[in-house]
Amino acid sequence: MMKVVHLSTTVGVNYRLHCALHKQGIDTCILVSGEGSSGGEIIYAGQDRRQKFEKKTIGRILDILLRRWYKLSGKMPFSHGILGTDVSAHPVIRDADVIHLHWICYFQSIETIKKLIALGKPIVWTCHDSWPFTGGCHVRLGCENFTGNCGKCPILHSKGKRDLSWHILKKKKKAWRGNQIYFIAPSRWMQENISKSALFSGNTCRVIANPIDTEIFRPLDYTETESRTGYKKDDEKLHLLFGAHAVDIPYKGLSCLLKALEKLWEEQPELAGQVVLHMIGGSQSEDLILQKYECHHWGFVDDVHKMAAIYNIADIYVLPSLDDNLPTMIMESLSCETPVVAFHTGGITDMLEHKRNGYVAAYGDAKELEEGIIWVHQNNRDNILGKYGRETVKEKYDSDKIARQHIAFYEEVIQASAERN
Repeated sequence: MMKVVHLSTTVGVNYRLHCALHKQGIDTCILVSGEGSSGGEIIYAGQDRRQKFEKKTIGRILDILLRRWYKLSGKMPFSHGILGTDVSAHPVIRDADVIHLHWICYFQSIETIKKLIALGKPIVWTCHDSWPFTGGCHVRLGCENFTGNCGKCPILHSKGKRDLSWHILKKKKKAWRGNQIYFIAPSRWMQENISKSALFSGNTCRVIANPIDTEIFRPLDYTETESRTGYKKDDEKLHLLFGAHAVDIPYKGLSCLLKALEKLWEEQPELAGQVVLHMIGGSQSEDLILQKYECHHWGFVDDVHKMAAIYNIADIYVLPSLDDNLPTMIMESLSCETPVVAFHTGGITDMLEHKRNGYVAAYGDAKELEEGIIWVHQNNRDNILGKYGRETVKEKYDSDKIARQHIAFYEEVIQASAERN
């Protein structure tokens, strides 16, 4: 039986892939950062005193100095990759046929990944964002410096050619370039980025999406929706949904949504008066335009069944993100038969078909975002857009299908690794 170990800072959405692979007969587990009760499928790597000190003290100091020196916003993710936990001798690593990396920042470092490479085992890395091939940023907002040496990093507000991003990418090149890491890109956009990166342009990369359980994320009747959320939907209103880990993260585009809502209030006051804005995630915006709308704040939602019910409450899910790979929330929304309005960016168009399961607005254009909301509202008779959306998700992203694609890739890299060694 094939043994696969997933490395991830937290369990997160990787658990879905783990479950899908297990269902297909793969011996799989997830090795995560920190300490806890390790049992079976979720294993905590643990930390000795030195590692705890480095992470809690040195790591915190480095982050503070980084953000003060470069005036880096606390809401924009940037990881130096200096500190990590060496797991190269861990039993599940030694026993694995494939080591599968996911989002590993603050768990693995540039040097600890180098130690994993030295084991000679096949390493697969899913690029959930751009960090693996950049000089530290996770979200590039159109920056192409990763195709060379980085430097002059716009995320760091730097004009220097040899800034921190230049040094980090140089260190990654020294540790990783030329080594046979195999990549998975959840979207075609991410595959294009990997193929033109200075670090991994010669590495094998396959497009394999993240899986979704379409039995959890599915259309629900009103009774089930209300019982899961305690919220009674008013069908006379237009329910819009927006969500992010923290709603005020700049690249998640709340400012664009607020501009669109302002335009809607000015140009379509009758429709605007029917809108209920549902917001998922931490923190809240105090923007004046929101005081004109009925808003419902759900906070963090970690119960997938409740999350599915919230998608069912929504008439339209609006994602004004300015940089995104293959947003899980779009997939989940469509699987629940809720159409989506989003910008043309990243891998969004892998899932979203313009005027078929939602509306693809021009990048960063708040006016088009408003027009998309209006268009979907006016053209979704009998929820034709939502129903088509679920069909496409079941066809492309069903967990069994995605698991089989991963298994085929694992088999390929195991064979390639054996031939190379």
